[in-house]
Amino acid sequence: MTQIFRRSASALLLALLGGSAAATPAYGQLGGLIKKKVAETVINKAVQGSYKVPTFDEFVLELTPERLAGWIKGAQASQRFNETPSGPPHFMALRQPISKKLDEIQLNVTRSEELRIYEGRVGDFKNCVQEASSVIRREKRSAMRKQGPPSPALMKSMMEFGMAVAAAQQRGDAAEVDRLKKQQDDQFNPTPAELAGAEAKCGVPAQSATVKEALSLQAQLAQLDESIRKATEELQKLQEAESGMTARQYAVAFERICDNIRTVLKKEAVRLSPIELQAFKDKQAELLKLCPEPK
Repeated sequence: MTQIFRRSASALLLALLGGSAAATPAYGQLGGLIKKKVAETVINKAVQGSYKVPTFDEFVLELTPERLAGWIKGAQASQRFNETPSGPPHFMALRQPISKKLDEIQLNVTRSEELRIYEGRVGDFKNCVQEASSVIRREKRSAMRKQGPPSPALMKSMMEFGMAVAAAQQRGDAAEVDRLKKQQDDQFNPTPAELAGAEAKCGVPAQSATVKEALSLQAQLAQLDESIRKATEELQKLQEAESGMTARQYAVAFERICDNIRTVLKKEAVRLSPIELQAFKDKQAELLKLCPEPK
């Protein structure tokens, strides 16, 4: 569209998760202890081998009971925030019908053609105004050169500019050098009146009802997108404060937790350390509430 508008391992895991039946009286207490010890030994080997425990680092944290509790706290706070009118989902819901309306316009052959033609005219208009602005800048530079010797005030201004640029260069402040040069060059820009005259001469493209509607819808989407951005920032700050993790640590933990919790319940292979596996078992009810159902 246009640019403007657009059972082996499972049986072992069962013991660690507490899902297997307790030792029967036929085995007796000693038999149960032996069975448990053997199971734990094999499970640890499985977790360290075929289950391939991830390498933990500054971003992939081992989800110990303490860290998991912090993440749960952050996720619960996130859910509460997302249920308010200040949460991202609120603005996303408002965005959907507007986006649908714009899509309907763009999918309509006739109305889409109107937008395409308008976009082309806008491109021509911008090129025209840019060229007119360049002419005005050249004329101003030429007029300055024809004025003869510079006035004392102009000489002073030029000396101050040169000294400021030299000082910035000595400091190695390239950004300041660019700012000073731009400031000096901006004096040749068209004034608001000159720019208005150039726009009038170039002819501002007329907007049809379709174009006006599409532009209005785009403006609404832009405003909602900004609201979503700000709400998302607030959500991340809340997650960090409540979980004790950075935004990236929290996000990685979210992905690992929600990818593994249902696998844990199915008693299948998981990418978790033994400590994490036990922590998941202890908190599985809370975790299931905080992880969306896979689609």
